[in-house]
Amino acid sequence: MTSRWKITIVYDSNGLPGFEKGWGFSALLKSSQTMVLFDCGWDGQLLCRNLNRLGVDIGKIDRVIISHNHWDHIGGLTGILMDADCERLEVVLPDSISKNFRKEICQRARTRIVSDSEEIVDGIYTTGVLGEGVKEQSLVIKSENAGAVISGCAHPGLLNILKAARRITEPNWLIGGFHGVLNPEDVPSSVEHIVPCHCTEGREALSKAMGDMVVNGAAGMTFDIL
Repeated sequence: MTSRWKITIVYDSNGLPGFEKGWGFSALLKSSQTMVLFDCGWDGQLLCRNLNRLGVDIGKIDRVIISHNHWDHIGGLTGILMDADCERLEVVLPDSISKNFRKEICQRARTRIVSDSEEIVDGIYTTGVLGEGVKEQSLVIKSENAGAVISGCAHPGLLNILKAARRITEPNWLIGGFHGVLNPEDVPSSVEHIVPCHCTEGREALSKAMGDMVVNGAAGMTFDIL
């Protein structure tokens, strides 16, 4: 099992100085062996510029995992495919993705279609595709000493995502878009760090309720999952 992951937000509605911001979400998950990109925002050029600012060689990305079928999470994938090593790259799509989008990606790169929870690479799992309306997969990181849940938008609801995630590990981190207001009562006692991004509303109230454990996400931020 991979003992350490570094998670960097590379696309968000907020950005640190030197990083561009835009509506959507993307996060880079990096270990000593593997690079995984989760979601791609909507503007591929913006995404690639932020990755370049981080010194990321896009040709060395091993996996791109897409959470759900919304433009602000899939639009930037075309930019990644322009610079990716498509013999190396695998694109992991939820089975709820549109048939035409799936067809187009299959012509450009190796693809894996996900429906149920499974391990994507060593230490990174999908929750499986959840929800009744907008269907979505989230990611779960399991290391030796910590766990993390990364959500693109959380359309299926945080409680449903956490129920699936906790079959894999008890999360210490919650990172990503939470689609509306994140209710502190929904946060498990194991969670020590919350990084709301993208579509999360009520961040000021969340920070007041949960104190220093909340850090508002922005492109360029990096976190170590040890």
